[in-house]
Amino acid sequence: MAILVLGYLNCSKNDFAERLFPENIMPKGIPNSRFAKDNPVTMRQQFDTTQADIGRGADRVMRSTGEAKDSLDRDSVVKVMEQPYDDEKMAMLQFMNEPVSVRIAQSTDKNAEQCFEIIINKHMFFFRRGETKIVPRFVVDRLMRLKETRYEQKLVLNPEGIQQYIHTPITGLRYDFSIERDDNPLGLSWQRAVLAEPG
Repeated sequence: MAILVLGYLNCSKNDFAERLFPENIMPKGIPNSRFAKDNPVTMRQQFDTTQADIGRGADRVMRSTGEAKDSLDRDSVVKVMEQPYDDEKMAMLQFMNEPVSVRIAQSTDKNAEQCFEIIINKHMFFFRRGETKIVPRFVVDRLMRLKETRYEQKLVLNPEGIQQYIHTPITGLRYDFSIERDDNPLGLSWQRAVLAEPG
């Protein structure tokens, strides 16, 4: 499967779409009409990230007494141990290389990036807002993990009567997008699980 995907990376955008979804390609000799009556609309089940719950971290307490370096609780460190070769990992690699059609949402923010690239393992994927693109699932996974977090501060009194700040995180995606086509029946549950992870 990895060799197949690498072969797709070296082809043009149209060739990539033709190889992945050949049923969507218009047969040669049929004109591409711009009239609505010649282009019926088909409804598909879409997944829009603006309608999903985005995971966020826990509230942090900032103490007003003591040294500044100890004022915030330290994040816990998770160590991932190496695992032996298994079939589940290979199935996940195959799943992550499946083609998915995504559309990056438009933004009313005049400072928002209109074009951006995602680089994964030396392969660059170029995106433009409002454009639909077919990419491997691991690129969509990266888009869903690109989260921005800002904190709201709230001044409270602790049980001893000392003032301290509660930092409440507000997390959202850096680039909102919708998944227009995902042929795998496990795709929807995977999308919700990744988005619900803390940012």
